[in-house]
Amino acid sequence: TITATDVSKTYGAAASLTQYTTSGLLNSDLVSDVALSSTGSSATATLGTYAITASSAIGTGLSNYTITYANGTLTVNPAALTIRANNINKFYGLTLNPTVFTATGLLNSDVVSGVTLSSTGSLATAHVGAYNIVSSNATGTGLSNYTITYSNGTLTVLPISLTITAANQVKCQGDILTLPPNGYGVNGLVNSDAVTGVMLTSAGTGSGAAAGSYSIVPSAAVGTGLSNYNISYINGILTVNALPALTASASSTSMSRGRNVTLTATGTGNFAWTPATGIVSPNSAITEARVTGRNTYTVNVTLTASNGCRNMASVSIDIIDDFYVDPAVVFTPNGDGINDRFVIKNLDQYPQNKLQVFD
Repeated sequence: TITATDVSKTYGAAASLTQYTTSGLLNSDLVSDVALSSTGSSATATLGTYAITASSAIGTGLSNYTITYANGTLTVNPAALTIRANNINKFYGLTLNPTVFTATGLLNSDVVSGVTLSSTGSLATAHVGAYNIVSSNATGTGLSNYTITYSNGTLTVLPISLTITAANQVKCQGDILTLPPNGYGVNGLVNSDAVTGVMLTSAGTGSGAAAGSYSIVPSAAVGTGLSNYNISYINGILTVNALPALTASASSTSMSRGRNVTLTATGTGNFAWTPATGIVSPNSAITEARVTGRNTYTVNVTLTASNGCRNMASVSIDIIDDFYVDPAVVFTPNGDGINDRFVIKNLDQYPQNKLQVFD
């Protein structure tokens, strides 16, 4: 009896069949060779078991035997196939479904035509970071001949650009400016992310800032989802406008109470004299005013420029207590409309006056 020895091989490899056993040989007879064949010996033989057929034994003294051949078994074992999801990158806010993989270990003309790839990082809302790409459920031709190992890839979500720009501001010299909490613009937010606050600073906000331009520096943004961004800050400009040039003067620095004085202001813009009582044209650069009060008559003039900045100046006139009055010198109450009334101008400035009429 000649029996083909059982052997195994891995799919994709060719098997060389050479081993057999004999039983029943006598004397010095021997079997020197046996023809062994199997349909499973080729490299393309698929996974399974195949008969190894023994025949055509040669040797010495074999004519003295009735030879029986017994088949052996050739087992084709699966080959190793590794399917790895390829690493990919995407930017935060975008949706990216992985599609690329690498198959290592394919033999013959076998093909992997598709692999299920999934990652929690595929969503547009996935935060910046690294996520596994899980591969599974490969499809193709000849894949039943493999033991498939799946290897994860990495999907890296990269931060995107976010620009925060401080809004330009304007103030007048001498004013104190509180930068508005919402004085900035945002460009680049996605999903439901939000910037809820930005620190804004400028050297020009104080009352002592000279006229000129100052940077408004944004920084330290807070909000939701901001860790997913590379934040760039762009300065704004704070313009400090100079106060309009203003001078004010009076036609005299001392006058009797009740007399008129000419007030003159120079500058470019709109004028307002205060207090307006007794001033003929409170909004004119040059106007007449009646001197009233005790000791000193003071008026202020405010000049408002086209940019809204205002400057103020004062004019003071010393009041001379010389009891100035101006009575009518002619009084003819005959109803002709001429000098019908007896008027003493400026008498209102002396409320304790006493008028005596003599015949």
